[in-house]
Amino acid sequence: MTPEEHSTLREMLGAFSLGDLSEAEATAVQAHLDGCADCRRDLAEIVPLAQSLTYVSAKRVSEVASPDPDLGRRIRAAVAVERAQHWRRARTRRSLLVAAAVLAIVAVGWAWRSATRCPRRRLHLPSRSRRWLSRRGWTE
Repeated sequence: MTPEEHSTLREMLGAFSLGDLSEAEATAVQAHLDGCADCRRDLAEIVPLAQSLTYVSAKRVSEVASPDPDLGRRIRAAVAVERAQHWRRARTRRSLLVAAAVLAIVAVGWAWRSATRCPRRRLHLPSRSRRWLSRRGWTE
C-alpha cells in the first residue's frame, strides 16, 4: 500500500465511524483496519466522538460559527509582542557574548603581559667566557 492510499483510508475513518461510507468504501476501510494498528488506534479515539455526534441535530444548529471580527488583529498583536520579546532576548544574548569575548581578551592580554614583564636574569659569566660567546655572535 502506498503512503497516499494509506492517507486516503486514514482520512475516511471519521466517515466510517459515522456510517457515512458506501459499502465498497466501508469494506476497503475495514480491510485496511485489519492490518493497520495505527489506524485502529485512531479509530478507537474517533468512535466516542462519533457516538456523541448522534445527539446533535442539524436542524437545531441555527447558525454557523464564525470567528470574532477582532481575532485577526489580536493574533497579529500577539505575534508582534512575541517577535519583540524574541529580538530582545537575542540582543541580550549577543551582548553577553560580546562581554564574555572582551573579558576573555582582557584576561589573555593580562596573562601575556604578566608573562612578558618578568625581569630577565643576566648570566654572570667570567669575562673569558663572555669574550668567547661574543666572538661567535652570542651576546647577552
